[in-house]
Amino acid sequence: MTFLDRTAHARVRDLSLGGARIEMPLHASAYDLPNLRSLHIPQIGLARVDVRWHSDHMIGVEFVTPDLIRQSLTRYFASLDPRTSVRPIGG
Repeated sequence: MTFLDRTAHARVRDLSLGGARIEMPLHASAYDLPNLRSLHIPQIGLARVDVRWHSDHMIGVEFVTPDLIRQSLTRYFASLDPRTSVRPIGG
């Protein structure tokens, strides 16, 4: 995750074509959330984001330009093993 003046590591807990739910190592209040600018997701790439909500260690972000990341997300979802419990939501 990239803020105006620093970066932070996080874990993606939920991912959709419109955004993501992110688990942070520290409480969300420890971060400068209004200045969160982007999220890098391995195998997908860099996405510009806006924070929509936060609670405890979780942050919900919306992709600012979902059309630009849609192709990478669609490719990623298609590569998932259908026998796993991971399923894409949204469209």
